[in-house]
Amino acid sequence: MKKIVLCLFYLMLPMFIFSFKAEEKLKGRWEMYHPESKKKFGVVSIYKEKGKFFGKIVWLLHKKAIDSHGNKKGLLGTMILRNFIYDADDDEFVDGRIYNPDNGSTYKCYLKIKDKGRILKVRGYVLIPLFGKTIYLYRET
Repeated sequence: MKKIVLCLFYLMLPMFIFSFKAEEKLKGRWEMYHPESKKKFGVVSIYKEKGKFFGKIVWLLHKKAIDSHGNKKGLLGTMILRNFIYDADDDEFVDGRIYNPDNGSTYKCYLKIKDKGRILKVRGYVLIPLFGKTIYLYRET
């Protein structure tokens, strides 16, 4: 019996290690670039708290940028990513929400790490991912 339990442990160990590494890759600072001009306009810091991932704006090109509601405190420090959990089966972060400061709305969202941890695919959508928009964030160097 001990041998069976030990074999199962060793068989499951790589899965836990892989899951841990993927989760750790998400944490950190990610740069945002304007789609047309390709100029950097912000940085989002992603962190883990109570088993879920969150992201807030920590740097903006225009520090006085405000959201669509005329929020006077500005966007700096705004939580734009909330409540993501890692799904090892699909190797992505799911069940989260993204805040769009351009229109003041919050959308369903999933995140996927690409290019060996250098690119973060962010897909915000309504109802199903087919009806949405994708942006890419780049790991800060």
